[in-house]
Amino acid sequence: MAALAEVFVDDAFGTAHRKHASNYGVAELVKPAVAGYLLAKEIQYFDKLLRDPPRPLVFVLGGAKLSTKLGVVKNMAERVDHFLLGGGMAYTFLKAQGHAVGSSLVEEDFVVEAAEALAAYGGKIELPNDHIVAAAPDDPSSAETAHGADIAEGYMGVDIGPATIHRFTAGTLNAGAIFWNGPMGIFEVAAFSDGTREVAEAIAESGAVTVAGGGETVQAARKFNVADRLSHISTGGGASLKYLEGASMAALEILDRK
Repeated sequence: MAALAEVFVDDAFGTAHRKHASNYGVAELVKPAVAGYLLAKEIQYFDKLLRDPPRPLVFVLGGAKLSTKLGVVKNMAERVDHFLLGGGMAYTFLKAQGHAVGSSLVEEDFVVEAAEALAAYGGKIELPNDHIVAAAPDDPSSAETAHGADIAEGYMGVDIGPATIHRFTAGTLNAGAIFWNGPMGIFEVAAFSDGTREVAEAIAESGAVTVAGGGETVQAARKFNVADRLSHISTGGGASLKYLEGASMAALEILDRK
């Protein structure tokens, strides 16, 4: 591959955290090796969040798994002013607090780490205090509101509840910068979509520097017609999380060395 080129331009932020032949090996062998405009734009926005963000800096995190985002919470805890946590990942935190979560998604291997994060950074972490619950993720006819943080047996959390929606949307009002990764519930089902929709609209209307990343996040932003009102939509969900958790970004490091 390198033998074909006189100049190497890397514009693939989505694989910047991976050491591949196409983004690392070729960069080692071709000089000059440089970043393209898209990659440069990604770095510009994420470095703004990392180094000198407008305040307050708010991270809105959702989606199914805490395991993919706990590193971000830990690495950014000293920089972020508020974490608004919804989606499936919130139930691991709620279980760590001792709340009943019914049949909601919980990553049992991360309950202890969630408890440690709450002990260390709990003042910055906001969790749902009510929920939309259902008997199954594909059964909107069974949906009801659970008023309070606990979820009864036989039910699972499928969206944040109205009180949490009000609190989370209020939390974006005066933000200087917002990073959004992950929906607040099963937004693909209309009955379970209010949390994601209202939070997305609040982020878009906040007036903050807004950065969104992740496949489901982009899908939700487009579904609820806010994509064109966000400052930046990242092309790399996994890469953006790795960057914010301080992980090695091999494809960027080789460009720096070159």
